[in-house]
Amino acid sequence: MLRPWLPVLVLLTGCPTEGFGPPPADSCDVPVQSELASLEVGPGTFANTPFVAWQAEDTVVMTRGGQGGDMLGVRFRITGAKLPACLQQTTVITAPGTTPRTYALSLRTYAQADGSRQTRTWWLAEGFPEQFSLQSTAGGRMVTTHLSLPSSRRTPDAGSSDL
Repeated sequence: MLRPWLPVLVLLTGCPTEGFGPPPADSCDVPVQSELASLEVGPGTFANTPFVAWQAEDTVVMTRGGQGGDMLGVRFRITGAKLPACLQQTTVITAPGTTPRTYALSLRTYAQADGSRQTRTWWLAEGFPEQFSLQSTAGGRMVTTHLSLPSSRRTPDAGSSDL
């Protein structure tokens, strides 16, 4: 028997959204202000891969998350004399005809064998146009990359390992 009130109930209550979205950021509460020698931004992944910075005009690859949405992974690498374990950074994403999106978030950093520190992958799950700019600021440094996101470039579904 068809229940005519069921679609109305679904519209009124909505779909459950708690627990959906990208994995939580590896954030921290007490950022240390420190002058950096360099700030690099590059792609993040679910696999433990070497850091490679995005170039001025680069193509990014989206990762399909566990809920079926596309996510952009972002990692930071910093160098300098006194590197913070908690990096205060601000990232602004802009594209022609859109409102800039600003993310101010402190991320944990981890010591690397070469003396640098890196963040784990920070996942962004909002829609991205085919071309956009990503500008990140931290420790007195700013880096801007102009990125392309063709729909044909996708990675396999996300795995369960943590970076």
